[in-house]
Amino acid sequence: MKRIKFISLGGTIAMTRDEHGYARPALDGETLVAAVPGIERTAQVEVETLMNVPSPHLTPPDIYRLSRHIADLFSRGCYGVVITQGTDTLEETAYLLDLLVKEPISVIVTGAQRDPALLSADGPVNIMEAIQVACDEITPRLGAMVVFGSQVLAGSEVVKTHTSRLDTFKSPELGPLGVVDHGQLYWLRRPVMQDRYAPAHLDARVEVISVNMGSDGVLLNAAVGSGAQGIVLQALGGGHVPPAMVHAVEETVQKGIPVVMTSRCHSGRLMVNTYGYEGSETHLREIGVILGSGLSASKARVKLITLLGMGLPVDQIRHEFEKHLGCV
Repeated sequence: MKRIKFISLGGTIAMTRDEHGYARPALDGETLVAAVPGIERTAQVEVETLMNVPSPHLTPPDIYRLSRHIADLFSRGCYGVVITQGTDTLEETAYLLDLLVKEPISVIVTGAQRDPALLSADGPVNIMEAIQVACDEITPRLGAMVVFGSQVLAGSEVVKTHTSRLDTFKSPELGPLGVVDHGQLYWLRRPVMQDRYAPAHLDARVEVISVNMGSDGVLLNAAVGSGAQGIVLQALGGGHVPPAMVHAVEETVQKGIPVVMTSRCHSGRLMVNTYGYEGSETHLREIGVILGSGLSASKARVKLITLLGMGLPVDQIRHEFEKHLGCV
């Protein structure tokens, strides 16, 4: 029987209702595991409550410390870890752990959309299926994953697509790595990209700037003026910004601050050498913008924080973002 560490960080899955009917963190990991019948027949589960907070309270340094804890657990013979937290930042935790954990250990992140006081709370089944996936022989080789709503999703691809539905987590373009059906795990594919990094810290300040019709450089300049060490542009379409924004982008690049561009579209990749107008993807790349193609803005931010934590120069940061695109 596999030895699995169950680590609780809090979130909706660990909340109860207060006297006003509001959901607040209250339940520890032992209570969560006790609510899953038959879990003791699936794995040797050891429980640890590291934190008990809503997921918007989590920070990259918190997840960095968690990654080091996971490395220590592997050195002590642990086969896998199942982490529960709130869903608001769950995709960022999964991607960070995918980037940081190099050890061949199962890393599964899950949670719940409905707290235990609501009808048909989804926490117990998500925990059970996460434990089942963590015990599989293939799982330690696939990087960090999310198990949620009976789907197995790559940490590098998963996004939260709905505020409240139980099937909120998706891999919009590529689909799940596997599914759990009536207690049986079925693998469908392997992760497309797997990067591993070893930063010294994760405390770089990186801001996401949303680009919209008529946007100019005001927000970008404000971010740089307040000390941003990196910028992620959530650009229009295939990687475009209004002309009123171009000057601020160019000034930011000239200051040695990496500017990574993603799209506000949910699926697809940035274009490369398709359009040639002012503010197009071709123009932006010519002035030094880095293509974060295939990553959501939140994932690009996480990756940029990680690379800055390694002390990499802008050229090497560009390589790490663009090496999968065939344009470097």
